[in-house]
Amino acid sequence: MNSKYFGDSYDLVKRVLLEVVSALGLEVYAEPLFTDYNPEVEQQYYKLIKAKPFTPGAIPNKSHCLFMDPDTGLHENKSLKHVTYEEIKEKCDGWALVIVFDQSFSRREKTIEVMKGKLGKLAKIGTNAFYYASHTNFLFASTDKSILKTVGQNLLGIGIPNGRIIK
Repeated sequence: MNSKYFGDSYDLVKRVLLEVVSALGLEVYAEPLFTDYNPEVEQQYYKLIKAKPFTPGAIPNKSHCLFMDPDTGLHENKSLKHVTYEEIKEKCDGWALVIVFDQSFSRREKTIEVMKGKLGKLAKIGTNAFYYASHTNFLFASTDKSILKTVGQNLLGIGIPNGRIIK
């Protein structure tokens, strides 16, 4: 996450999505993955998106959701701006649900096709997932298909069109 963009419309979408997940009874934690750490922004960030701070070394459990908020998104190579497929799989092994902000798409490629490719890579390493595709994209991942099904149904239940859910 880049602090200079804090409070933009993406953060409001984050809040809505996390409220949908919270309504399922999952306790939501956030890992902002700052590229430019600012303690004032961090405290406001948790309040705005309505999530608890993730602390390294915290022991996750299957009644918790982790929201990973990298500056750019999911990529094969780890960087200050990206999380990797392996990181997502590792998090899914301990958390009921992992949500990742993902804007790492080239304008030269068809975003939906790239999403399907990313979903295929996650499936190969044993991680179930789907995307919410919009002006800002979010990956929902879990080792438990039933959680993903319920989250997907709840997203549709608040009025998100079916075509925005990419499996």
